[in-house]
Amino acid sequence: MKTAASPTSWSLSACIFAALVLVFSAFYIQLSLLGSILALLLLFALGARASFKTLMLLPRFFSQQRLACSGRLALLLASWLALWYLPSSDFAAHVDAGLFHNHYKNEVMQVQNQSPDNCGQTLACYADGGQPPYVFFPYPLHFSFSGQRGVLYVPESAQVPQQERLNKISGAMTCQPLPLREHFFSCAMTAYGG
Repeated sequence: MKTAASPTSWSLSACIFAALVLVFSAFYIQLSLLGSILALLLLFALGARASFKTLMLLPRFFSQQRLACSGRLALLLASWLALWYLPSSDFAAHVDAGLFHNHYKNEVMQVQNQSPDNCGQTLACYADGGQPPYVFFPYPLHFSFSGQRGVLYVPESAQVPQQERLNKISGAMTCQPLPLREHFFSCAMTAYGG
């Protein structure tokens, strides 16, 4: 019979916590605001449970099972650090650009075939009106106090987005200097223009 703080149950809760942190960090930009808050609450609850079980196993760290406990402690610490760091990095943007690359390309083709003025009306995007156009796709998750983040399509594959064209989409748009994928950059805008 296993106790509440047995190594097996601790390992399982730590592994589930680590896996859910990675999944959340990869997909949080596709969640609604409510979905993100609920997912964070669930993650904090699972992390607190795994951390509590870790504290219960600390006496074993000083016994002959030091190596096994060290690995579990390292996994838990890495999971908490990933939960803190990965959502603030471009990890989710790289995952988004990889998974939705074809979707973004199809929408860019629609914008190029139609008038770029229809972009904000028929599709969830913003275009600069140039030929070929820059097209910005905001992520579904949007915190109004921090501006809108998303993926920008740039027609020239080896060129950093030109600020004068970005200003036509938004009065204050900035992009990362390195592309997520060919033609696609991670960008943020704080004011709408165009």
